[in-house]
Amino acid sequence: TKKDIVTGDTIYRDHSGKITGHIPLEKGREVFIISGRHEGITGSVLSVEGNKSNVKYHGGSALLAKSALVVLK
Repeated sequence: TKKDIVTGDTIYRDHSGKITGHIPLEKGREVFIISGRHEGITGSVLSVEGNKSNVKYHGGSALLAKSALVVLK
């Protein structure tokens, strides 16, 4: 439901704009970094702290804004 969706989650919409799917941003999820220094890298969420997420990627980890991430699975 819409009330379960929070900032940082990924939603899927159909052509009319109706929400057809939802993947929450949470520990263990695979993410794609869409902005900032690590843009274009995929990684996994180690933790979610307020409006930031600690993401582990090949070669390191970083504390990133939720708005810089898209949840893949």
